[in-house]
Amino acid sequence: MSTTLCKAQDNKDQIILMNGDSFYTNVISVNDKIAVIADGKDKSEIYPDQVYRIYKAKKNKIYAPSFIEKNLELVKGSKPEIYKIKIKDNSAPTFAELEADGDIMVYFVKDSNFALGGGIGTGSKMGLIGFTTVKSWFALKKSTGEVILLRQSDDNALFPGNKKRAENLKRFFTGAPEVIASFENEKTFNYPIFLSYIKKYNALQVVKVDTTDQNSKIIY
Repeated sequence: MSTTLCKAQDNKDQIILMNGDSFYTNVISVNDKIAVIADGKDKSEIYPDQVYRIYKAKKNKIYAPSFIEKNLELVKGSKPEIYKIKIKDNSAPTFAELEADGDIMVYFVKDSNFALGGGIGTGSKMGLIGFTTVKSWFALKKSTGEVILLRQSDDNALFPGNKKRAENLKRFFTGAPEVIASFENEKTFNYPIFLSYIKKYNALQVVKVDTTDQNSKIIY
C-alpha cells in the first residue's frame, strides 16, 4: 500500500490496518504515541503497533508506525553517518509523519526533551525549565535497512552539511543511473531537492516490486 493509494480514497480520513483492511473515519489527532479517531460521537484511541497507515485528509498527511525515533544506532566508522534500526528491549514503535513511501521511506519525527535555561540575560537568578524540540527528517532504504539524516530543524538554506548528506543519499539510488546522473548535476542541495529525487527513484522502483512485497506490512 503506497501513500498514493491512501490519498486516492475520496479525500476522507482513512485507517489501514496491519492485515491490509481499511476503513474511513474522522482522525481527531495524532501524536507520537497515540491517535484519536471518532465515529460520530464515539471516540477511540489507536496505537502505533495496531495500524499500518493513517491518512488525515484535511492536512494531507500520512502517518506510519516506526522505530526510527527511539531506536537508531550509528554504524561504527561510517562517514557520512549511517544508522541502522536496533530495536531495544520492550521498545514500542511511535507514529511518524511519512513524507515519501517506497523503497526509500522518509520519516519526519519530533524529539522533545526538558531543557534548563540559566538566568543570564533573563533578569532572574533562577533557571528556567521548559521543553526543547528537535525536528528531524530521516530516509530509510528498505532493501538495505540503512537510515540517513536528511534535515534537522536548526539547518539553514546554506547548511554546509547538505553536501555530505547528498553524498550519503546518492548511495541509496544504486540501480537507477538516470537518477544518479541528474542528481550529480545539481548545483545546490537542500531537503526539497532530496525529497524530489527520492520520489523519482521510488517511482522507478514500483515496476520492480513484486506483489508479495507490495502486500507486506512491516514496521521499520
